[in-house]
Amino acid sequence: MTLKEIRVIISESIEVDHFKNIEISIPIINSDSPKTSKGMASFFEFLLEQKKGYAGIPESLPSEIQESKNQIEILIKKVEEFVQTKLKANNSPIHYWDREARNLNRQPWFLIEMLETRFLINLFNANAKYYDGALAFVLDNIDQNRIRQRDYFIGSILAYEFHIKDDESKITKRFDLEKATLTRLRNHYDDIISETQLELVSHLKSSKEVFDLHSDEITKLKEEKEQVFSEWYTSVQNDLKTFNKEALDQIKDLEVLYREKLKLEAPAQYWNLRATKLRKEGYLWLGGLILSILGGVGIFIYALQLLADGTMKEIFDDTATAIKYSITFITLVSFLAFLIKTLSKMTFSTFHLVRDAEEREQLTFVFLAMQKEKAIDPTERHLIMQSLFSRADTGLLKDDGSPTMPGNIFDKIVASGK
Repeated sequence: MTLKEIRVIISESIEVDHFKNIEISIPIINSDSPKTSKGMASFFEFLLEQKKGYAGIPESLPSEIQESKNQIEILIKKVEEFVQTKLKANNSPIHYWDREARNLNRQPWFLIEMLETRFLINLFNANAKYYDGALAFVLDNIDQNRIRQRDYFIGSILAYEFHIKDDESKITKRFDLEKATLTRLRNHYDDIISETQLELVSHLKSSKEVFDLHSDEITKLKEEKEQVFSEWYTSVQNDLKTFNKEALDQIKDLEVLYREKLKLEAPAQYWNLRATKLRKEGYLWLGGLILSILGGVGIFIYALQLLADGTMKEIFDDTATAIKYSITFITLVSFLAFLIKTLSKMTFSTFHLVRDAEEREQLTFVFLAMQKEKAIDPTERHLIMQSLFSRADTGLLKDDGSPTMPGNIFDKIVASGK
């Protein structure tokens, strides 16, 4: 786990203020002042620096210093485990870490940046036989029984010489001033790091709050837009489906109507042409009837003139002549009467057929209109077809051959138009 991840998890914890300001101290050798880190992130960074420093030492480590190195690695794992399982899950993090922090004060540590640590490592690798005496001097734990041993004594002297810097053969001159200066610099550096860690954690927390706020707003806006788009898309899709269905139904109806129109277009034209032709024939028969009537009227007037001027009297004085003219007159009158009757019947019959043809033509268009409005059932369709194509008699006196409109058809047309 990286230092950045530790900082992020601390900033997201509900106990962020506690772990930003917590002070963690560890005892160090040859010092009455422990190493104190302010904040969990600062302490973890200190452990990483110690681990990195020990990793950069190629020489072998004595057991005492190796133990400090091992403790550092174990503590790094504990911090990572604490952050992952306790702090991140907010599972009683304060009490758990307080117990862990108390275990750090059991024995002093060898820190990598301490001069004594480097001195003991170098001495251990150069002359291991002097190491015990030097370690005893550094820890201020000289064994009075072993001080008489040559190697133990030399190790102590070497540690003394390292601790008391020799200047012009005056061994009483200590280097406490230099060490104190380095200690102050180290403490100042640690304070700056701790303050920086606090500022960084606060900044991460505020940045996360701002990010969460904007993230929620963006998510809400996204959901609203998705809902609006979904509703609009569903509405448009339904409208398109409805329009497509209506268009297909209308196309089918128009196709059926067009097929019916094609079926009835020729009969309609036939009835139109037949009505025109019969009308012309009717006018011809009417003209013949008028001429026949005028001829009969003329003959009647001529007969009256014959009676007036005495011609008829002269004719009827001779019996044979009278019989001859009487037969001729009666024959002529009978012929005119028959001619007038025949022409009148032909005239009225022809105009009757004209009206019949016009009605059939109009009935064709009525059928198409009803077909378009879907106001016709199969029974009425059969009746209309029977009316359109039924045989029409030519005489008025026998039967009326005009087409008969099915019942309630015009009522349906009127009702559908409302």
